[in-house]
Amino acid sequence: MPGSTLSPLASSPSTETLCCSSFPFAWRRFTTSAIGRGSGILPRPFVWSGYAVGLFLLLSAGFESWFALVFPLWLLALTGILFIRARRIPPELRLPAHAPSLIAGHQPPGK
Repeated sequence: MPGSTLSPLASSPSTETLCCSSFPFAWRRFTTSAIGRGSGILPRPFVWSGYAVGLFLLLSAGFESWFALVFPLWLLALTGILFIRARRIPPELRLPAHAPSLIAGHQPPGK
């Protein structure tokens, strides 16, 4: 654009997309890892891998096709860990299939 003070590289939408698109994904890894560490739900090595994946996503300046696999693989591992841990909950601590509502004054349908 004539009279523009920005360089063409800085104003390119593809540069903004490549540099900033992984920022929210990185912070979500940090948050998930911190919650998992604080609650003790996630194993310590997985928490540290979450911090590493978040740092990797935050600092990756370019985009390679294999970068797209980092987040889904980490998420698949998280899902597996949570599924396995949920299956280990003793039956007496599980909620019944039709648990009563915890909302004050709420009547279940049909009553």
